[in-house]
Amino acid sequence: MALNREYTVTPFDGANFSVWNRRVKAIFATKELDNFLEKEADATNDTEVSKSKKAYAILLTLLDDKILSSLQKEDTAFKIWKALISTYEAKGAVNQILTRKRLATIRKSKETSMRQHIDEILKLVSDLRVSGAEVSDIDSIVYILMSLPKEYESVKVALENQPNVNLTLEFVTQRLIDSEALMNDSKFVDKSSIKYPTDNVTFAAKYKKLICNFCSKKGHTSKFCRLKTSKCFSCGKAGHYKRDCPVSKTAADSSARHSAYEITFAAGTLNEDKFIIDSGATSHMCSRKEWFSSLEPASGIIKCASKSAVLQVEGIGIIRGEISNNVNLNLKDVLYVPNLNGQLLSVQKIEAAGFCVIFKKEEVFLEKENKCLLFGHRKNCGQYISDFIPHCEIALKSDIDDLWHRRCGH
Repeated sequence: MALNREYTVTPFDGANFSVWNRRVKAIFATKELDNFLEKEADATNDTEVSKSKKAYAILLTLLDDKILSSLQKEDTAFKIWKALISTYEAKGAVNQILTRKRLATIRKSKETSMRQHIDEILKLVSDLRVSGAEVSDIDSIVYILMSLPKEYESVKVALENQPNVNLTLEFVTQRLIDSEALMNDSKFVDKSSIKYPTDNVTFAAKYKKLICNFCSKKGHTSKFCRLKTSKCFSCGKAGHYKRDCPVSKTAADSSARHSAYEITFAAGTLNEDKFIIDSGATSHMCSRKEWFSSLEPASGIIKCASKSAVLQVEGIGIIRGEISNNVNLNLKDVLYVPNLNGQLLSVQKIEAAGFCVIFKKEEVFLEKENKCLLFGHRKNCGQYISDFIPHCEIALKSDIDDLWHRRCGH
């Protein structure tokens, strides 16, 4: 049957009964005929009989042919309406049960993107609402979080600790899509996952016999030797790594005799623009002088846990900044180490300040007073990079040398 042009309602064909039901009630209410859906007309009242016939005629135009053919015995609007309610509201209850069961058991697969998965859940939620159920956005969020695999556990923890005012369906959707993009970021490739061809036995055996004339190691020639082209992060010269640097070892021996104290940190490749969260560091350390909001002179040395390098401490101060959700964070007693090729956050210092540092598989969180905040992410190199962003809010008024000069009374 074609569209009812007067009311722009598609004739009911057995689908979406709750939506069609609502529209029909609205139409009959405007015609003041809605009471004839709930009761029969008084046969002694000519006006009611006339209105009942009109209601019957309108209702017939709102039914598809296949539905109308199943209602041959119903000759009034009340009888038709009663039959429809009996059949399709009961069917709607069954659909609700089946849809809720599907929502409770659905799980995201690796082959499905986060956007596709969330769209699938929201489609089921829409079907549930169409069947007459009331489903809030919080219910939808719960269904989405329940369906996520284990690798999203840290994201779920962060979302579950969000203030209610921030926990909207749009916020959760975007957060999960961003997390998926981070996990799939092709810029960070785990070198240990790279597989070299071994199916050709001759090829594999050939390279096992090669010996490098530069480093004396097997498996490559001097042309492809990484040590030959690598530069030392300590002295800048090629041919050795920082841990084997003779200059650093000499500096270590000299500095150890004159330093006031020693501070150690774990070995690893640092990031000059981001703080690395280091469980082996005993103090926060920074090489960027412009990040300090206040800085006082200090002396001492720092050394790598492998004891292959020693660097001078030239100051100690405060760095102000923020982490996720615009939460301000002040780092106190940060050591200024100009020659440090990166920035370090000490887990020991953070926990001493009253925070609990929680390391998950892919993320790290700060917890204090039952509040959990996202603090950083794990890169494929194995390091946890902090989301802390320093504020370069004020310029330092003098260099360390000037401060020492004034403190000596000059």
